[in-house]
Amino acid sequence: MPLDDDKAAHIYDLIAVKAALPDILQAISGYVEQRLDQAIVSIMQYDESDDSLSLIAGAQLTTDYWQALQHVKIGPEVGTCGSAAYLRRPIVTANIAEDKRWIAFAGYAAAEGLQACWSIPVLSNSGTLFGTFATYYRQPREPQQAELELMQRAAALVSLAFEHHYQTLQHELTDKRFRSLFTQHPGAVFEIDTDGFILAANHPVGGINQQSSQQAIGKHFLDIIDASQHEAAKQSFAQTLQGKANSYELMNPSEGQPQWFDITNLPITIAGAVTGVFSIVQDISQRKHQEQQLNVLQRGIASSPNGVVLADAQAPGMPLIYVNPAFCKLTGYTEAEVLGRNCRFLQGKDTDPDSVSAIRDAIQQHREIQVTLRNYRKDGTAFWNQLLIGPVFDANHQCTHFIGIQQDITLIREQEDLIASQRTHDFLTGSANRHTFEGRLIQACKLSQNGRLPLVVMSVDLDGFRPINDALGHVVGDQLLCAVADRIRGLLTKEDVLARLASDEFAILLTDDGALERGIELAENLLELLSQPFELGPHNVHVSASIGIADNQGLTGKAIEMMHHADMAMYEAKRQGRNTWHWYDGSDAQHGADYAQLRHDLMEAITQHQFVLHYQPILAAQSQTVSSYEALIRWQHPRRGLLYPGDFIPLAEQTGQIVAIGQWVLEQAAKDIAAFNQQSAGQQAVTVAVNISPLQFRRQGFYEELKRVLRVSGLAPELLELEVTESVLMMGADRTRGILNEICELGVQVSIDDFGTGYSSFSYLRDLPVHTLKIDRSFIRDIPANQRDSALLQGMIQMAHQLSLNVVVEGIETLEQYEFMRQHGADYLQGFYFARPAPLTW
Repeated sequence: MPLDDDKAAHIYDLIAVKAALPDILQAISGYVEQRLDQAIVSIMQYDESDDSLSLIAGAQLTTDYWQALQHVKIGPEVGTCGSAAYLRRPIVTANIAEDKRWIAFAGYAAAEGLQACWSIPVLSNSGTLFGTFATYYRQPREPQQAELELMQRAAALVSLAFEHHYQTLQHELTDKRFRSLFTQHPGAVFEIDTDGFILAANHPVGGINQQSSQQAIGKHFLDIIDASQHEAAKQSFAQTLQGKANSYELMNPSEGQPQWFDITNLPITIAGAVTGVFSIVQDISQRKHQEQQLNVLQRGIASSPNGVVLADAQAPGMPLIYVNPAFCKLTGYTEAEVLGRNCRFLQGKDTDPDSVSAIRDAIQQHREIQVTLRNYRKDGTAFWNQLLIGPVFDANHQCTHFIGIQQDITLIREQEDLIASQRTHDFLTGSANRHTFEGRLIQACKLSQNGRLPLVVMSVDLDGFRPINDALGHVVGDQLLCAVADRIRGLLTKEDVLARLASDEFAILLTDDGALERGIELAENLLELLSQPFELGPHNVHVSASIGIADNQGLTGKAIEMMHHADMAMYEAKRQGRNTWHWYDGSDAQHGADYAQLRHDLMEAITQHQFVLHYQPILAAQSQTVSSYEALIRWQHPRRGLLYPGDFIPLAEQTGQIVAIGQWVLEQAAKDIAAFNQQSAGQQAVTVAVNISPLQFRRQGFYEELKRVLRVSGLAPELLELEVTESVLMMGADRTRGILNEICELGVQVSIDDFGTGYSSFSYLRDLPVHTLKIDRSFIRDIPANQRDSALLQGMIQMAHQLSLNVVVEGIETLEQYEFMRQHGADYLQGFYFARPAPLTW
């Protein structure tokens, strides 16, 4: 089906005469519909800005269908046309109802009665997508080869129409831009032929020699400039005819001051040949006059050590017209980078708006002003600028310029700020210090109107900071405190106050209306956030916190009492086991007194032999035979009765008495088990497991103390097992590894206690000489019902066995737990299901 009849020729004529695009596309549509029986033609145009197609031709399609096919995103599964445009190849849909690409448009096609669609992408010769050409049918059908060929030729015609359309638009746009530039240019613009005669001129030409633009047309360009300037003008014009754009300055004598012009000649090149010249003329007389004045001024101030600038008060935006070398040195900008700009470019987001406003008022009132501003150099660094701005008046008392004198006082200001900050802030963390915090709290209490406005004070004390600081050094300790402050600060609002009161003690003040409700949420979030590991160089450090909370509702509204209550609540949180929060309720006062008394009693407990050991058996999972005992300390208090470790061990760790207590436990347990095994001669000897605190483990001389205990007790080294926590292993890896190697060389075994609650990584176990993992009871509590805990337990057991480690599971309290752990490979079990801790008997 060739396109060789009269109607096809008519289409070519429409394209050739640049007829309107809709007319050309309608002619193509009508022609194809006439040649293809029952075809309904549509043409869609591609919009690159949103990667979509829009229907622009289709006389037989309804308005609803037109509206539905506007801005349709192309894609590999977007109808027939959208797919053809996306894939850049013809797409045939023989049955719309069965084509998944039509799911989004099936309703529109059904309403239109369309059942088949063939689409061809309309592409330029270079492959640019113009749109699509498609035919619809009201019954399902496949195309014949001749029909596809006709559509391809029609698509080529559409491509040609689009090509001509876009070229016409581009030409029109270029012409409009040129005419707009020519007529609207603020300077005088001449179009000159190659012989030098003026062909056209814009309106500003009259400012050159009092001639209108019409009067200038037809004259030679030399006729409108002074004869003294002809030689320079002819040389520039000759260079331009050689295809070289160039500029020069020209002076026309006149009464009073001479006129100065900046002339730029641009070649007009068509088909590689210069056919004329555009000459752009700017009046620079005022600039020349200013330059002469500035030359005189510059000689006087160029050597000033302070930055000096001069701004034009009468030009829009008050541009800088002069800067001295000291200004460039101070700011880092070159002269060329700043001339013509307003000096506001030195300001930044934290430049004081009040000072800027004061400068603006002084400029408007033409008066002198001195301010201190925070400005910024070209490289982004800030400096403090003591700025003096003064107006410059002419003989008629008109303000023509402003002069600015700058002095860099950064060093003075930084010293003042440092002194001020040291008075109010903690030098290490940048948080408020105790004095500032107490002042803010006192002020908040005054504003609270006797408790009507809620206030909350939180005392946050790190758990176990001292052993970390001792083991890893003060540098790492300081890094940890800064990291803790940063994490706390990330949870606070800008109204909240954070302070560091002492070594590892922080305080928080909440003053907003929701302080009471937010206090608990903040405490929970803090506990969770601080329990996550801190990466401090090569160290992965774990820490927790005890949080005390107090408010001004009912009990007190005085600042000092609120802080005291928060401290007592914090100590109560530590007494409850640490890593928790407690809200002061009045009863903590008694707890505080109890705490002080308990600390006193603890000092006497060791010398008066008030501690006793209970033992809990550890059984082989498969045989249920006792393989070892864990030694657990109890305090037989003379007045309070039997106290458990949770009642006094946290206090002992805080006071450092844990070292002496730990030494007693180690020696007593070794003696007890040695005696027990001797009395049970003929039976398999049992092992004793002793908990070692971080302070005791890291203490200088621990290895020698261990050897002494074995020698004095007579206990075989292989029958002693030391239980240490993961935190001990992660503090100072090299020293820890050395201590563990020495212990293992003695024959003593090492187990990791409470595994799963700390760092919980198997990676470090590859390099450390440990024998056993004790999985924490928190994983056992809800099994086998809790599938997540069950899966974790199985995974930990399997990984431990891969590393040739034994697994002890604590907290077995039910038959179901026992059966589950026995079936899933636990080596040893411990818990109330078998026996509670009790004195050792034999």
